[in-house]
Amino acid sequence: MGMNDLWDIDVDSRKRRLTWWWWFWLFFIDDPEDISIASPSGSFRDWKGPSDGTLGPRQFMVLWSTKNCNRIRVDDQWWSPSREIGKGHGSLVFDGMAASWFFDGREMHDPMTLERSIFGSRWEGDSGSLRPVSSEGHEHLFSADGGSHRVHVAKGDFDIDVRLAGSGPLAEGDFKGNVGTSRHGFSILRKKRLAVNGTLSFRDTSEHITGTGYFQKVMVNAPAPPWFWGTVHMGDGSYVQYFQPHIGLPMLRRSQRERSPFNAGKVPVAKSIEYYDSYTGRSHRMRDVRVKRKMVKGHPVFRLASREKGVELDMEVTTYARACWRFQQPLLGPISTLLYYNEYPSRLTELRFTDGDREVTIEDVGGGIGNAEHSWGLLF
Repeated sequence: MGMNDLWDIDVDSRKRRLTWWWWFWLFFIDDPEDISIASPSGSFRDWKGPSDGTLGPRQFMVLWSTKNCNRIRVDDQWWSPSREIGKGHGSLVFDGMAASWFFDGREMHDPMTLERSIFGSRWEGDSGSLRPVSSEGHEHLFSADGGSHRVHVAKGDFDIDVRLAGSGPLAEGDFKGNVGTSRHGFSILRKKRLAVNGTLSFRDTSEHITGTGYFQKVMVNAPAPPWFWGTVHMGDGSYVQYFQPHIGLPMLRRSQRERSPFNAGKVPVAKSIEYYDSYTGRSHRMRDVRVKRKMVKGHPVFRLASREKGVELDMEVTTYARACWRFQQPLLGPISTLLYYNEYPSRLTELRFTDGDREVTIEDVGGGIGNAEHSWGLLF
């Protein structure tokens, strides 16, 4: 697959202050009274939720991370590495943090967990595990064996334990290395869509859950600028992912507020969007994507458009909740660099895809559920 596969990390090419490694999972959880999006017959096109004030389908995010820096603040917690990254034959030990959030349908629990630990990973081939060496009242486990993955996160009255598996092009490892310049860029390993099956316990409720999951392992060797990113899992098995990092006025933002005059003046440094059409089994990768953002009833709505080589894609994702992470890295004396990293559970609300004479609408794909990211500031 590349990028040291699932478990190891590349320390030889790391850069001071810049290099950042993370493992990242998103789960889109089916609601018990709704049609499953994990099956091709599923549909979220007309999802309204129960009459108890539910805003949208449930989601869960968890990541494990470490950074090549002296000191960084994540929300209210300062982190400094207490040891060097240790590598052995089929093993890795590092000081890092694990974090998660959970949207329960009405309320965003952000963070659900935010734990500093010494983490260890062990592997043989593609089978292996990543988890805290000492749990200290929490569990953040990611493991894989025989093509099946397991994620178990638990702390206090929250416990999610799921297995993920799949087949086909979206479940295979998709690797892109050294994206950017020869000195500064990123590498990413993705598994774009896997079926989720497991249990969720929260407060006084325990249940069996199904849904879909998205995974990425990332190594960044560059300053972290603002970006737009998002992925959507559709009811018929189709998939979208887009990415647009940019520079300009948003790099100067120093506030968590959604609205700012510094939202203007974006200059994209890369543009990409992928649409996987489950009907034809083809992936369409395009480089010319335009992203627009507006606020509607307190939540961002993102519109995307791409036209390239006879293929056209227009879509809209409407967000319904927000998780926000604030990263602060000291630069010189009292001066720090800041990055606000926002994740938004979202639904697909418009879609038009054309490829020659073939046209696909939101009704054809059965709607979709996803997550949209928007970050601002600059971290280095």
